[in-house]
Order: sequence, then C-alpha cells, then structure tokens
Amino acid sequence: MRKGLRYIALVAMVIALPMMAQRQRNLSRWQIQGADYSGITHIGGNRYAVVSDKEGQDGFYIFTIDIDSVNGKVRHVSRSPLMGNTVMPTSRDEEGIAFVPSRSTLFIAAESDQRIMEYALDGNRTGRELAVPKEMGRDRIYGNYGFESLTYSAHDSCLWTVTENSLRADGKAGVAGDTVGCVLRLQSFDAESLMPKRQYLYRMDAPMAKARKRQYAYGVSALCALDDGSLLVMEREFYVARRYLGSWVRNKVYRIVPDEAVPATFTTESSEQSLYVKKELVYDIKTRLGLMHRNIANYEGMCLTPPFANGKRYIILISDSQRNYGNRLYRLKDYIRVLRMK
Repeated sequence: MRKGLRYIALVAMVIALPMMAQRQRNLSRWQIQGADYSGITHIGGNRYAVVSDKEGQDGFYIFTIDIDSVNGKVRHVSRSPLMGNTVMPTSRDEEGIAFVPSRSTLFIAAESDQRIMEYALDGNRTGRELAVPKEMGRDRIYGNYGFESLTYSAHDSCLWTVTENSLRADGKAGVAGDTVGCVLRLQSFDAESLMPKRQYLYRMDAPMAKARKRQYAYGVSALCALDDGSLLVMEREFYVARRYLGSWVRNKVYRIVPDEAVPATFTTESSEQSLYVKKELVYDIKTRLGLMHRNIANYEGMCLTPPFANGKRYIILISDSQRNYGNRLYRLKDYIRVLRMK
C-alpha cells in the first residue's frame, strides 16, 4: 500500500508541473541512424542543426523536424549528411550548439578543448570563437565534465554556457552519494564582441544515486533560452547498474531568470548561497531499463521551436544513444521528445 501511495504522489507531482511531454519517438522510425546526438538548435523554418560528439569529422547535421502545431506531436524527421570539413580535427567532442540569427552562423562548444568556435552553415569554421575565460579552460575542469551545453538568447544577444559539473576551483566534482548538489557557473558572452559578460552561480539538486556502479554521469546537459530572457536548465543524472538492468536516467528541467539574480565573478566563492539563482521545476522524468520498462533515454540536447501560426512554441529534446550502445538483448535508442506548456 505504501508503494502505491508513493506512486500516486509522484504522478500528482508530475501533473502539477508547468510542462508536459509528448511520448518520446525513436528516430529509427524515420530510418535515421544511431549516433551520439548531444546538442540541437533551430536555424529556420523546420530546420535544426544537431551535433554528434563522436563523429569522424568536425561539423554537424541538419535535421528537418515536422511538428503538429496543435499538440506538438512529431510527424516526421529527416537528416542530412554531416556538414563539415574532412580535414578538420576529429577530437573536439562537440556537445553544445547555438544559432546566431544576426550572423547566420553557428557556435559549437566542445568538451575536450573547452573552446566555443563559430561555424558557417556549410560546416566550415569562420575563424572566430568566444573569449572563454582562463578560469573555465581545459586545465580547470574535471575530465569529461566541461562545456556540455550552449544556447543563444535573442533577449540580450548573448550566448550562454555552463560546465557540466563543478570547476576544480569550486571543489570536488559532484558524484553519486553526495548529500548536496554541486555548484556551477552560468556564463554569458556577447554574441558580437565574443567577450564574456555576466556570470551566475547555479546549485544543482543532490544526486539520487547512493553509489556508483558500472558507469555514472551527473551534471547539466543542456540549456535553452526563452523569449523573455529566462533560461531552461536541464539537470541529467545517468546511473548504469552493474548488470545493466536497473539502469536509469533522471532529467529535470528548471526555469531560471538571470535578470532577477545577482551576478557573480570568478572571485566569488561558490559557497555564497545568497547568490544562487532561484530555480522553478517545470519538467521531471525518470526513464529506466528493466524487465518491465525499456524506455531509458539519455537526453543531452534541448532547444526552442519557432512560433507556429497559432502562437504556440514547443521545446525539443534529443537523446544520445552512444550509437545504439548495447548487446543482442537491448540497445540504447535515439529518441526525440517534445515538451509543451499546459
């Protein structure tokens, strides 16, 4: 009976949140091959640029995504060949992508080199890049916990990013078993001058997992700027059980309003609780791999659709299947999911 009551309480919590989701769709239903999709951004019409973090060359894909304007249901998806230059290095580990309309260019954040470079729509680099502060450089992050997300805000003509987990200067990386969440630094950049602008302290929720088993990932996997200047922040916790069954992913999306918070600097102690941005939970879901549930989805990309004729806009999530990682019994899938306001 107690389990039943807990289930009812969880359902009530999800229903009460400001956003709800359409059922996730497997991209294979449109014959789209598995990849390591890690970032998505709208570039015009029904076209989106998507990065995959383990491709054979530097670049991105162009996805065409048709969405029902009334209910947000995904009707069709197609994908272009990889847009890029075959002579570019292949080890950037591209994670976040954002489109800047005033220049019709894309910026791509990479985790391995902690650089955020500009690309033309043909996949070639323009030679410009954001002036990433040395405090967020490659030698200041924990391994595989660098820039995971990027978004462009038309509200203030800024690009926003954040490291997936804490910087070394702010303490140890957040891990399973921690009783408090790690502190991150949201950083904005002027999209024209490419220089750093404002910074804010963001406290993640404490991990759900009590201990690491086979594999574990914890941190912010995506950002999405909204029209009013607020940001959506997706916290992702990925727990892989020792024998795989029992693995799960928890994705929570929070809305924050930077304009209502007090900016920080790199000299600000990360323990300064009075400066943490306020968070409003708008979406929360846990997907699983078990005997009864096989909907596990590692969502790493998030972006806003354009406004439809009826005024509606939706949020698109895309997952990373690590090229359909698994075995003969089960393989991860590349999912797309649409969130909508109630």
